[in-house]
Amino acid sequence: MIHTPVIVNMLRELDPVDGWAVYEHAGLATVACSCGLNTGWINKADAANLCRDHATPTEPVTMSINLGADDAFRDAVKQSVRGNGSS
Repeated sequence: MIHTPVIVNMLRELDPVDGWAVYEHAGLATVACSCGLNTGWINKADAANLCRDHATPTEPVTMSINLGADDAFRDAVKQSVRGNGSS
């Protein structure tokens, strides 16, 4: 699944000054993601860390493939998978 987390910061509305709207940061944020994650209001620093970590895989993906006994074929496939082969 492709994760697309978004951080939304909470703003607090203050009393108007000379007719102008005034806002301040409340120090809270929420993280929402296309996978369904929604943290609710949490500390902004925690939200930033969670957003970064949520979109970054933490464990490498490994696969075992039997490529047969031909060394030349096996080396060619390994190089193409790693991006070291010529096209």
